[in-house]
Amino acid sequence: MNRDPRWDSAVVAVIATAFTGPAARWHATLSTETVEKHRSVADIFRAMRKAFPINRGQVRLEAHQRRWEPRIEPAMMYAYDKQSMLRTAYSLVSSGPQHEIELAEIVDGLPDTMKPMIRLPPGSSNMDDLVHELCQWEYVWRKIHKIFLADEDTSQSSVETKTSDSGGRTSSSSRPKPAAPPKVVTESRPPTASTPSASPRYRYDPSKVVESQGDEPRKYLRENGPPMRLNRPCSRCGEQHFDFEHAFLKEGARAFPLVHVADYEVDTDENESDFV
Repeated sequence: MNRDPRWDSAVVAVIATAFTGPAARWHATLSTETVEKHRSVADIFRAMRKAFPINRGQVRLEAHQRRWEPRIEPAMMYAYDKQSMLRTAYSLVSSGPQHEIELAEIVDGLPDTMKPMIRLPPGSSNMDDLVHELCQWEYVWRKIHKIFLADEDTSQSSVETKTSDSGGRTSSSSRPKPAAPPKVVTESRPPTASTPSASPRYRYDPSKVVESQGDEPRKYLRENGPPMRLNRPCSRCGEQHFDFEHAFLKEGARAFPLVHVADYEVDTDENESDFV
């Protein structure tokens, strides 16, 4: 806030023109005597808080339930948003025991796989320390778990598709030309033998999931091989589905990951590629 005393009176004189919706209708119903009592911006804010009360129970519930959504926001944006919600719900101050509770609540909204990465000094940590930790470890966490922001995930998909389409042609053209003697040997080889084609890769398709029936576990129908069999719970939430299904089932993601079968059983021993 500007500390110039003339700023306060200037804002009071024009703030009514900036009101919209319910605030504009509320201000229009005020009597002239009431408006004249608003001598400062603080007076107007105080009157608005009285005119538009909040349900603190609902606000506190929403603050506690706020979780980081890694596919649609950076971790730092989540932290500042939850901090604002907590301070609105509990009128928390910027230091003291309540501040420690605030930081603990923010960390609690992170995925269980990221919480151990965040190290805060006990008794003396602040929001700057938490933001520093989030900035340092968010990139590492995303790389490990292959969870990216929606626009980043789309960009990576485009790069992978372009690389797969170019195949051996790109890799062979990027190599420097050999000297004259080896060139004769190279030309004598079949063109397709020098550069193997890229392994096929396919993205997760929810329609290819076969639900478990009786003793038969959950399965996923591959494009180029026997079905995959679910032989362990999801490593992220512990429920009975494949790891690559988690973002779709639990977070509503629409940018589907590549399906990797290295950690899952298949109905036969044929497994020529790590990707379906």
